[in-house]
Amino acid sequence: MSSLIYNELLKTWYRNRVKWFLIIVLGLYLILSFSLRIFLNEGALPPAAIFLSLSQTFINGTFLLFYGVIITTSAITSEFHKGTIKQLAIRPISRLSILGSKLLSGFLAILMLIIVVNIVIYLVSVLLFDASTASENLFVTAALTCLYQIPTYVFYLCLSVLIGTLFKSTTVAVVLFFVIDTAGNMITGVLHLLDWNTSYFIYPNLLLEVYSDNEIIKQPMIMGAGEGLLFSLTIIFVYSLVLAVIGFYRFQKQDIA
Repeated sequence: MSSLIYNELLKTWYRNRVKWFLIIVLGLYLILSFSLRIFLNEGALPPAAIFLSLSQTFINGTFLLFYGVIITTSAITSEFHKGTIKQLAIRPISRLSILGSKLLSGFLAILMLIIVVNIVIYLVSVLLFDASTASENLFVTAALTCLYQIPTYVFYLCLSVLIGTLFKSTTVAVVLFFVIDTAGNMITGVLHLLDWNTSYFIYPNLLLEVYSDNEIIKQPMIMGAGEGLLFSLTIIFVYSLVLAVIGFYRFQKQDIA
């Protein structure tokens, strides 16, 4: 299993052009950060705490999440597209191990990206902007923010596995993923407006930051499930498990001849 995961990580590095992803995302981030520092007046500059929070919310919640979905879905769909899934199937390895290695390698890849990217975000925030007014330790804040977001990544990666086993096109799988995600968020928003109980829906429970005591992380305007951290983690676990089981069952029964 470990050799499968290692091979999948290598394929991810080359297939998904991880190096170029990091260069482009971090390059644009550094250009923006230095531009703000150079061209804005001292009084107009955001404090380090606000810049850190906005950076993590935008990059972690948009770029890294989107890239994680692409990594996981393409790990599955590319095998069908290139026909290499047949070579994997004839090896003395169970399909469970094949798909499991793709899910685990996707998680490890995105975890490593989170660490690298957020170290850069933290260093830029404290070196270029005023950290003296921060009400919380910014390093602890950055680390906690990442921890709160990891269960969300697990759910989305499991959803990616299910969609990846249903479609043999990476483009279709990624587009469908975002259609489902957007529709789910819209339905949850409508139910909130109707004052219906959404505690058992997945999307409000993904907002684990609402349970934090950290003043920088906790955002009063964001509405989570409100039932407690353990409750939300349980909901995420159950939804992720169901999606993974369906995806693994589909892959087990799939005709790859």
